[in-house]
Amino acid sequence: MTYSSVITNIVVFILPKRWFQHFAFWAVSFYVLLNIFKLGDTPTSIDYIYTGIFHTSLVLSVYANLWLGITIFLKKRSYNSAMSVFTGTIVLAAFVNNLIFERIVDYILPGYYFISYYDFIDLIKFHLVYVSISTLLKLSKSWFKLAEAEKLIAVSQQEKNKAELEALKSQINPHFLFNSLNNIHALSRQASPKTSKSILVLSEMMRYVLYETKADYVKLSAEIQFLNNFVELQKLRIDERSEIKLDVDLENDKLNIAPLILLPFFENSFKHGVKGNTGNTFARFELKNKGNELLFFAENNKGKSKDEEGSHGIGLANVIRRLDILYSDKYKLDIVDEGEVFQINLKLVLDEQNQNIRKVYYRR
Repeated sequence: MTYSSVITNIVVFILPKRWFQHFAFWAVSFYVLLNIFKLGDTPTSIDYIYTGIFHTSLVLSVYANLWLGITIFLKKRSYNSAMSVFTGTIVLAAFVNNLIFERIVDYILPGYYFISYYDFIDLIKFHLVYVSISTLLKLSKSWFKLAEAEKLIAVSQQEKNKAELEALKSQINPHFLFNSLNNIHALSRQASPKTSKSILVLSEMMRYVLYETKADYVKLSAEIQFLNNFVELQKLRIDERSEIKLDVDLENDKLNIAPLILLPFFENSFKHGVKGNTGNTFARFELKNKGNELLFFAENNKGKSKDEEGSHGIGLANVIRRLDILYSDKYKLDIVDEGEVFQINLKLVLDEQNQNIRKVYYRR
């Protein structure tokens, strides 16, 4: 290890230390004032003594303000008290400085003759500069610490959100697969010729789920193709008298969207509407976009699910949470649960523009 690297390591080690920062501040202060107070070209012993004594009141004003004004009152947001301490310490320190050189120093150092070079107003100016500089240094240091803490919190929140998103997405995949396999199982027991087609559709869907949805965002066109396959798969088991309709009208299908973000709405319509009723059943879906804004509408009759009567399951709670994390203020979700119809209206901005639309409106 070279000499320069040793010095660098020492500096890196002690520079963040609080005691070193204070020592450096007062060392610089002593050097500057010594050169201001010296009577000749070269400082003498009396110049060193005078400078040291002069610093007594400076130290008093600086640390009184740092401890009482900032640490106690400012942290409690007692701004008037903090300002009073700031002003009071300056005036008091100027008075103490004047008292030291006019009275006290003669008793401490009787062999020297000292006088105060500065009048009371000049002393106030000295202490105003020191208290102001030390206050700004303290506040800037606190600001940097706060900024670093906020950065760590932001990183932690991002990691938490990512983990939560993965957990939410993992709830969707087995749920979707379980329901699809149940449909195919029912078809196979009926020896339906639709069984082979449903297996092929499910195979294509599973390929998408396994290989495409690992990314945070996918092409809108690919997501719509997946949803179309999902609807086709549901149609294979549903009574042909049921009205199942998916209308897609996109100006720009090259936009990106979070994978499987719309799937729970489709599942909800079939599970709690179409499959939960024996009367006139319907599930209507519309997807269109205006510029970068995706408009999604879903509507179905309200039936009763065999396993969850009157409930819409965890699907909607899941998708709302994902929308909160992924799109924040870039979506607006309106859920209408009235009468015999259940409706979903979703506006979703698919780019970086902030349209300030958000929140869920749930009407019963």
